Amino acid sequence: MWVELVLSTILVLATALFHGFGLLVIGRALSALDRGRTEFDLNPLSLRGTAYTSGVVLSLLTTIRSTPNGGRATG
Repeated sequence: MWVELVLSTILVLATALFHGFGLLVIGRALSALDRGRTEFDLNPLSLRGTAYTSGVVLSLLTTIRSTPNGGRATG
């Protein structure tokens, strides 16, 4: 059971990072059209960006698992 939990967590993180990379590509394409200054610069492919994204995903998973019924709606 622990092996499955670890593997599913790794797959969720890989999916989130893959989507983050896609958003980076879209953001770069759109920034070519608009050269305005952004308020918060965080490169998703940097170590800091990867750690931030992984932390957000893990905190969301922890929050869902700690709620009653695993975050599912009742009723």
